[in-house]
Amino acid sequence: MHNLPAALHQALWRLAALYLVHVSATPRGDPVARFHLDNGARLERLNANANLSSKGLKQSAGLMVNYLYDLARVESCHDRFVHGRVVHSRALSALL
Repeated sequence: MHNLPAALHQALWRLAALYLVHVSATPRGDPVARFHLDNGARLERLNANANLSSKGLKQSAGLMVNYLYDLARVESCHDRFVHGRVVHSRALSALL
């Protein structure tokens, strides 16, 4: 992603954030995201150029996600996910 123009870079990040926040709680969501979010994690941040393998570039343009497990909020985050809401950080909210 370091070779992309700034506008395209921002568009890709926004699309990734929209997908993770709005599609993860559905059966069409990414299985890894669904695993972490169903177990009570919060969607914390996106990382560019984190998986530059051919598979990582093909599947996610090299993006990877960090999840935060806050033990005091795991149950609440899980409950929200079960009801179709993905708990996410302010940094991800800023991309939406």
